[in-house]
Amino acid sequence: MTLLSHPDRPVERGAPSAKRSVLSAPRSALLPGLCLLAIATFGAYLLGRHVWAGYHWRAAQTALAQNNFVQAQAHLKRCLEVRHDPETQFLVARTARRAGDYDEAVQRLGDCERLQGRTPAVALEQVLLRAQRGDLTADVEGQLWALVQQNHRHSLLILEAMAQGYIYTYRLRSGLACLERWLQQQPDSIQALLWRAQLCQSLQSYDEAHNDYCRAVALDPAHDKARLQLAVFLAFSGRPDQAVEHFERLRQRQAQNPQVLLGLARCRDSQGRTNEAEQLLDALLGQNPQDISALRERGKIALHAGREAKQRTGCGNAWLWITMIKRLSTSSRCALGSAARKKRPRCIGRVWNKSMPT
Repeated sequence: MTLLSHPDRPVERGAPSAKRSVLSAPRSALLPGLCLLAIATFGAYLLGRHVWAGYHWRAAQTALAQNNFVQAQAHLKRCLEVRHDPETQFLVARTARRAGDYDEAVQRLGDCERLQGRTPAVALEQVLLRAQRGDLTADVEGQLWALVQQNHRHSLLILEAMAQGYIYTYRLRSGLACLERWLQQQPDSIQALLWRAQLCQSLQSYDEAHNDYCRAVALDPAHDKARLQLAVFLAFSGRPDQAVEHFERLRQRQAQNPQVLLGLARCRDSQGRTNEAEQLLDALLGQNPQDISALRERGKIALHAGREAKQRTGCGNAWLWITMIKRLSTSSRCALGSAARKKRPRCIGRVWNKSMPT
């Protein structure tokens, strides 16, 4: 039956709309709550992002205080994903320069200039970038030294950049004067002490270099870079017994560091403890079979030891020396160059011609 067959039956016109209103009432009541939940969620997300950025900002400040510019740069880049203010942009640019990432520094300084114009801070940073890269023209030097003489609030940053520029261009005396001024203002700067020690060593002022290395380690016994440089210097200056103490301490903290293993092996060889030296070099070659320095030291030990290859060729250990060099790639053999030629025995040419493929 349909309604058409019962024309007198009344039609309930309002019933469907009433049902819809009853069903939709709970949904409309939920809308404000859902909106508040969405706003709260979005606010929590933004707050979390800013907390995350704050963590990276503080970590960057800690790394900068330790002169770990590469690590600071990484933290600041993460921070920049959230914070786009001029202060963060500028610190990213300065840290990139101090880390030696010059292309990044140029790009970030350009961003700073677009954001806030060529402010005095941006202009100074651009000059420091030139100086650190070795572009120490008369006007750049004059401008920066004048600021240092005026006790500019960034004098230490200026001296740091200039010192690197002088070292890069091998202006050792100028670099030494720059570092002397730096250490007058900041006597306990480990970085300045290490750079001055390196310059003194290059100028053959070995006592002064030794004093600076020792002072740097005394200021921070946990500073591995300073201790490694002191150990290498002691080994270089013929004091392997003293160097071993520092290399062993470093080895406890950096068991896989190639510089530590190589330096310790050289010291053990100098002490006549050849077996220990060979074990250290073998461990190093296990990490990198084409380590030129390790191969050279291994070859030196073999040449002086006189072993089984003597019966093979009558040329002492020349055969073993050649075998080690053959392990290198062609480019690495070229890099070995004169160092290999100085150490080879006279008959090495004959063995080389017999053993190497044409």
